[in-house]
Amino acid sequence: MKKTFLALAAALALTGCTSVAPGAASVRVANDPKDVAGCRVVGTVHGVWGSDTRMKNDAFSQGADTIFVTNAGWLTRHGKTDGVAYNCSGVDQRMPATVIVKP
Repeated sequence: MKKTFLALAAALALTGCTSVAPGAASVRVANDPKDVAGCRVVGTVHGVWGSDTRMKNDAFSQGADTIFVTNAGWLTRHGKTDGVAYNCSGVDQRMPATVIVKP
């Protein structure tokens, strides 16, 4: 019975895990407004405190390269973290521009 409970608990814990999407690992997380000054807002992102994986995946899917955290999850009752997704490089991270080099 004890082993069954532990196996069930482990399975439930793993179902909430999210892996970083290809390309999303390069998304920066900023806590200082100066880091996003002059950047273009592309949307909002949400996640859970202690893991920025979901936020990075959401930001990347919107073409962002930086997240500014507006609400740290440890301050909230449910551990929800919010942020604004920015593009600071000027290049849509989903489809970087192809550079053609002429011979």
